[in-house]
Amino acid sequence: MTFARRLGRDLTERRKPPALLVRRGIQLLRAEPVVLRRQVALGCRAASAGRIVREVRAMAGAPETTGTHGEPATT
Repeated sequence: MTFARRLGRDLTERRKPPALLVRRGIQLLRAEPVVLRRQVALGCRAASAGRIVREVRAMAGAPETTGTHGEPATT
């Protein structure tokens, strides 16, 4: 997901040639599992973005939400 967001942003902003952005993005995408394993070995927990948002909101005492855009939960 991060790859797609960054690629879209960088293409829109014309930061570098598209071929370079795609090539570098694919390299980073392939390296991600190694980075994740190293961080877990150092004591981090792997979690999805949604789970992180829910846990941070719970720690802050914020109300539960649904969706990924922070819409309030309906009861």
